[in-house]
Amino acid sequence: MLDFRSLWKNASWTSGSLIVTTALLLLETIVVARVLGATGLGLFVLIRAYPEAIQQVLDCRTRETMVKYLGEFVALDDRDRASAVVRLVWLVDAAAGLIATTLVLGTASLAARYIVHDASTAGLIALYSLSQFFGTLDSASGSVLRVFDRFRLASMMGAWQSVGRFVGIGVVLLLGGGIAGLVGVLVAVEVVYTVSATFITLRVLRRRIDFRVRGGMSVLETRRSEILKFLLHTNIAGTLKMSSDKLVTLIVGGVGGAGTAAIYKVASQAGSALMLFSDPFYSVIYPSLSQMVAREEWDGIFAGLRKLQRITLSVAIPGAFLASVAMTFLIPMVYGGEFRPAVLPGIVILWGMLPNVAFFWLRPLLLSLHEAGRLVNYRAIASSLQLVATLALVRPAGAVGAAFSLLIMQWLYAVLEMRLVGIRRRELLAEVAR
Repeated sequence: MLDFRSLWKNASWTSGSLIVTTALLLLETIVVARVLGATGLGLFVLIRAYPEAIQQVLDCRTRETMVKYLGEFVALDDRDRASAVVRLVWLVDAAAGLIATTLVLGTASLAARYIVHDASTAGLIALYSLSQFFGTLDSASGSVLRVFDRFRLASMMGAWQSVGRFVGIGVVLLLGGGIAGLVGVLVAVEVVYTVSATFITLRVLRRRIDFRVRGGMSVLETRRSEILKFLLHTNIAGTLKMSSDKLVTLIVGGVGGAGTAAIYKVASQAGSALMLFSDPFYSVIYPSLSQMVAREEWDGIFAGLRKLQRITLSVAIPGAFLASVAMTFLIPMVYGGEFRPAVLPGIVILWGMLPNVAFFWLRPLLLSLHEAGRLVNYRAIASSLQLVATLALVRPAGAVGAAFSLLIMQWLYAVLEMRLVGIRRRELLAEVAR
């Protein structure tokens, strides 16, 4: 059975960190919008969008792989394989980050000309790619800490990173540093955080599984192809999912311009507000499900998820109605009157995100059940439909069109996930009965 007491406690720490991070990102957007205006904010968004998009394409989503396989080996008390999978994941992260950074550095001038529509921003795009590289080097640190139930430590680290970023941006704006200064601060904060997070994570690994940086991976020989296939599937799925965030941002900016990109950015932040409730539980429940699946505790898994589902539905639907009403006056009040057009796309995105809140446990359960391959197929179907809808709707409807394309994608994907969970549940319970 799922340990609900531990679930609530760990989710509280994760929620606190996420609330701090989200609030500071929201304040960051507000401050930049107030100081630099809609055009300046749009330019700041587009400069970061290209390096982030390339990173998303090449990123192997090692966080999910780390949780699944490190969690499995820890549950089975297999320290050698646990250490080896950490080395493998970090090696993949470093290689992917190096390739992505090299690609951005080689194409920054083209991105500046055709995406940002300002050739002078090529240097800033190249500079920001360095923060993305350092970000890949510690991308799995939080996952390691969560597997070992160190949610408090992981949450505090994330919160302090956000505080440092916000303070740095505030100082730059006060000193009149402009967009160049803002990009420089983001790079500096990422470097400091990566060094700190890596040091802390290594200490935890040494204490829990006697981890050593130098060591082989031969103990994974019988599972290596499975792990690499899982990495490939989650990478492809993540790349396709990018159509709902980074790639859509590029399309909106390229077709509608910096002003439309700024409206969509504000609408996306406001519309994703309910994720404050589901993201912490996703981070908490995935390590638990991974270890329970490794021990084949099927009755406990499904009984616990039924109870959890009743709770999430009772909170998510009323919360969506209240948030929709609040958004109509909060967006213009907080961001300024020029961002009033973000209200409608923000509400559409809010209801598009509802399946992620109400059914947050679907993806971690399916990944724990080795269904990454089918999730790739589902993501391909949903994201392809979203891309077609975005390209068709952005020009006539602007940010509202992009918001509706996201809603279509999210609901279709959720329906496909629920169908697969029903099939696997019947199969597993039938095996137990036999």
